[in-house]
Amino acid sequence: CAWSWRDVRFITYRCVCGITGWTGLETSMGAQFVTQLIGIVATTIWCAVLCFIILKLIDKTIGLRVSIDEETEGLDIVLHNERGYTL
Repeated sequence: CAWSWRDVRFITYRCVCGITGWTGLETSMGAQFVTQLIGIVATTIWCAVLCFIILKLIDKTIGLRVSIDEETEGLDIVLHNERGYTL
């Protein structure tokens, strides 16, 4: 199932028009700005929600952080079994 730009444009048009009642047929610069602003806000919200969901799933399955003991000992030794540098 390959999505083309027409599919995305159609879905976006239907969502925006369904919610706001705005047709998007206005041709002024202000209308173009508002259209692009809606797209930017929608994309930002979409990405933020998906990133939050993905990070929560990773955190619940394998975790996002190492333990305090591993962090204190040093991640070079814990993860790679070697020293990154000597002081």
